[in-house]
Amino acid sequence: MLDFFQHLLSSAGFEPHGHCYLWLPEILWLHVGSDAVIAFAYFSIPLMLLYFVNKRRDLVYRPVFVMFGVFVLLCGMTHLLDIWTVWHGTYRLEGVVKLLTAVASMATAVMLWRIVPAALQLPSPSQFAQAKLEMDYQIMARRQSEKKFQDLLESAPNAMIIVNEEGKVVLINAQTERLFGCKREVLLGQAIESLIPERLRSRHPQYWQEFFAELRLQPVGTGLDLWGLRGDGTEFPIEISLSPLETEEGILVSISIRDITERKRAQEALQRAYDELEMRVDERTTELQDANERLGREVGERKRAEEELAHSNAELRRSNQELEQFAYVASHDLQEPLRKVTNYVQLFAQRYRGQLDSKAEKYLTYIVDGTTRMQGLIKDLLAYSRITREVTPQPTDTEAVLRQTLSVLDLAIRETGAEVTWNALPTVPVHPSQLEQLLQNLISNALKFRNGSPPRIHITAVQRSTEWLFAVQDNGIGIDPQYAERIFGVFQRLHTYTEYPGTGIGLAICQKIVERYGGRIWVESAPSQGSTFYFTIPHTNTT
Repeated sequence: MLDFFQHLLSSAGFEPHGHCYLWLPEILWLHVGSDAVIAFAYFSIPLMLLYFVNKRRDLVYRPVFVMFGVFVLLCGMTHLLDIWTVWHGTYRLEGVVKLLTAVASMATAVMLWRIVPAALQLPSPSQFAQAKLEMDYQIMARRQSEKKFQDLLESAPNAMIIVNEEGKVVLINAQTERLFGCKREVLLGQAIESLIPERLRSRHPQYWQEFFAELRLQPVGTGLDLWGLRGDGTEFPIEISLSPLETEEGILVSISIRDITERKRAQEALQRAYDELEMRVDERTTELQDANERLGREVGERKRAEEELAHSNAELRRSNQELEQFAYVASHDLQEPLRKVTNYVQLFAQRYRGQLDSKAEKYLTYIVDGTTRMQGLIKDLLAYSRITREVTPQPTDTEAVLRQTLSVLDLAIRETGAEVTWNALPTVPVHPSQLEQLLQNLISNALKFRNGSPPRIHITAVQRSTEWLFAVQDNGIGIDPQYAERIFGVFQRLHTYTEYPGTGIGLAICQKIVERYGGRIWVESAPSQGSTFYFTIPHTNTT
């Protein structure tokens, strides 16, 4: 026997089965092909049985299916070995597999004989169908009954709760959810005591038992005043009515709940009003006297406050006028001597250029650049101080002013290859020169702060209820949003003078012009994404 198993996979001494077929191809491949198809079919059957058994874990005869799958699998193995022995005479292995198949087949047969009597007792498909039909009818009838009851419950104006004898909530309506602030799935199955404040729960079980005992003897509703507990922990007064319901599941109790908070408040308010009325009748004369005295003091204090405010406003206007006059005079008087210094420095530079050493040339360049920048600063400061000087607003055609502005900037526009477009623009109540200065500063900035591509500038205006909203959009280098307010300050710059020349006062002038007419100005931008400057002009001038 040991020698048998040691040579289980050996074909020595045996001729392959192909000799029986005389190695004729038509006979050989007929058998090989047939055995291959049969083996494939036998292998697929246990796989499907395994899938079925795995999905239907509720099967009564589960072991039979498993044993039958093993039997069919071994049958497939015998056919595979029939193919193998055509070329290899491993008949010992083939005999062992057939033996295992025989054992599995007998076990399967025994199991089938044992379950046949029980299987014959199973209902037929028609009996199953009839039973299912009756069950479906019963389920449908019960669902319809439950739906009618639920609809009736939902249509009730009060909160309705159905409770069993154990005091557990079995059904509620939507009004209950709204009244107690709890979801339906949270309340179902909870004790009815969960809807009562904790300070009142100790007496509830005894009362509930007494109520059920009386309920069987006297099945009528009883009106009670209680306190309810919402899901957020707040208490509120309620009025309840209890009614019995006899069902197949036993006696249930229908509880109708009404929130009487407003009624309690009205009663309490009425009582307080009655109590306070007598007290106020006695105090009324004194209160009127005190009120007259307070009124007299308040009138005097308000009058003094108005006088102080008027005085402060007058002082503030005078101070602002003096500051504006000083800035105007200072910037105007500084122009002439600075112009002389600039002219003589420029003449000196032209005459002696090339005759001085490198350091002197550098210092001379610094002097010329400094005096030129100082002239620009004084010029912008003078323009800034002139904004608040008295000018008369008048209906101004924005498009005409824009065309005038573009003619002034024509050289810069052509040098940069810029394109300026606009939509229809309105007539607004501003001074033409100040509107031109505003547009010129915004467009000049768009031309100056450009990236590698030619500037593209677009101007629009949208009418709002009380104002016009203007937008000047460009495709320039953009601005970091954190500097969106800082750039409107006087002499505030984000770049060095060598990168982008300028004094840093242009946007401050724009802001002062817009605010003078009661408007606002701001920017929306991001680095390398261009900028859009918005400003508003009211329909009615507020200067």
